[in-house]
Amino acid sequence: MKIKNRGGALVILCVVNFLCMLDTTIMTIVVPRLQGAFNASLGQVSWAVNLYMIVFATTALLAARIAELWGENRALFGGIVLFLCGSLASGCAPTLAWLYVSRVVQGLGAAVILPLGTIIGMQLVSPDRRNQVVAVLGGCQALATAVGPVVGGWITEQWGWRWVFFVNVPLLAVILLLIPVWMVLATRSRLTLRAIDVPGAALSMLMLLSLTLGLVKGPDWHWCSPVILGLLFTAGITFCAFIGVECRVAHPMVDLGLFRSRNFNAAAGAMVGACFFLAGFVILVPTFLVRLHGLTELQAALHILPYSGVVFTTTVVASLGMKHINPRIIVVGGFGSIGLAYWFLGHMELSGYHNLLVGSVLVGLGFGVIAGPAMVWAAADFTGSRLTVSQSVINVLRQVGMVLAVAVCMSLFNANLATAKTQVQRYGDSQINQCTLSPRLRQQFRNKLKTHVKRLGAGKEKNTQFKVPQVTVTSAMKHRAIAQALAQKKRQGRLSAQQRQAVVQAITPQVTAQLVVRVNRIQWQVTRVVRRVHREAQTRLCAAFTHIYRLLLPVAFFGMGWAVIFPRRSQKSNNNIKQK
Repeated sequence: MKIKNRGGALVILCVVNFLCMLDTTIMTIVVPRLQGAFNASLGQVSWAVNLYMIVFATTALLAARIAELWGENRALFGGIVLFLCGSLASGCAPTLAWLYVSRVVQGLGAAVILPLGTIIGMQLVSPDRRNQVVAVLGGCQALATAVGPVVGGWITEQWGWRWVFFVNVPLLAVILLLIPVWMVLATRSRLTLRAIDVPGAALSMLMLLSLTLGLVKGPDWHWCSPVILGLLFTAGITFCAFIGVECRVAHPMVDLGLFRSRNFNAAAGAMVGACFFLAGFVILVPTFLVRLHGLTELQAALHILPYSGVVFTTTVVASLGMKHINPRIIVVGGFGSIGLAYWFLGHMELSGYHNLLVGSVLVGLGFGVIAGPAMVWAAADFTGSRLTVSQSVINVLRQVGMVLAVAVCMSLFNANLATAKTQVQRYGDSQINQCTLSPRLRQQFRNKLKTHVKRLGAGKEKNTQFKVPQVTVTSAMKHRAIAQALAQKKRQGRLSAQQRQAVVQAITPQVTAQLVVRVNRIQWQVTRVVRRVHREAQTRLCAAFTHIYRLLLPVAFFGMGWAVIFPRRSQKSNNNIKQK
């Protein structure tokens, strides 16, 4: 790989890494706007996010192999072209189907850019200075994660959702002009099917496609459905077949010699765990703030900004200082910080943001401490082709960790939400039974309660508010009360028409006053029930979120035990592991 200007090449890598990661984080803010723009359900719009993740995870290994044969610089140029075209097409999308295709193109571009960004960056320096390059590139990705939700919310509110994609176009166009100036676009070798492990490529793509699709849609399509079980079964079978093929072919997609390195195995597990717990925070907390605290998406992004700043800072600092600290200490400290964060998040309340603030800082600290060094650990024992494959595998595993978090957290939330709805319905029914209501009013009240419970968790905080049914004095109620009073007078003697009219005029104000008192008493009971049901609904919904963190808390602390996989001392095994 030839570079004309190392500093210029590093600038290019930083910018494209920043934009790719920014697109990933910014989409969480755009989704609600896409629903309104295309008049689509949340499930339909979520495919715009899911397709990007699925395509990235599915094609990253193949993209790395093609880049290794064709030339990393030229492959990076092609990936940027794909990402630019996908961004432009996404911003111009007239229909949801158009947006789906555009996001697939963006995913293909990101699958090339993100792994190659780290690979090319590491090859710019000697192995003992890789941590410095990772600190810079990891800092750019962390910065995109930090500012992504806020920038996305601001752009969406000021210019509209299409500009979230359009802002990539001029920046990437400038980068494409600079690449030939600072990097040599030479073809390394002739790209042929013989040089590519076609069976391995097909099996890896089918395996990752089945796995990511099954994990992403498991909560929606139900885990025991034939489709999800079939996808997961396919992933397992193709994984076994993939391993068998890679052991026999001359030019495998993944050199299985990677897994003879303890550094690589430990780094891979640490990266998956760190991304899993980070995604568990990023997925649930904004939803918690929007649905229970009534914040806008931009306000929710601002509330979790402290975590983003900590991720940026700790990623850079940890990458630069990792040489002076034993990897085991780093992993124990990182997962310990995440465990403490999940304890605070598991005890969040409806009032106040203290626990959220502490938890977000600790999550950012734990993830940043692990993620930056893990990229260096994964490459510590490799150069050449194995360095390329190691970074591709790590990026795929990072994506798998995040997809796994989506599956686990959304499944737990859906189960907790169903339980919360049942509890709120039972509580509301018991409260309604204690009210002195007529059968008709009681049934109307129950129907409103049933409609309210169905809407729980389906939207913003206003959907958790149970509106007070209004009880008023109607003309029918007046007529019935007057008729009852006249019937009582008739028992005392016959009334003439004039006497009847006089009695009606005399008792009407009295009857009306009594009805108003009675209705006010009923209204007070109804209002009290509504307030109690609303408070119970908020409490149960809060528990539906926080219980997830309490369940995952032991798993986070268990991650500290992963430190034993690392060698006792950081080892440089380039001489021990032969390169192909």
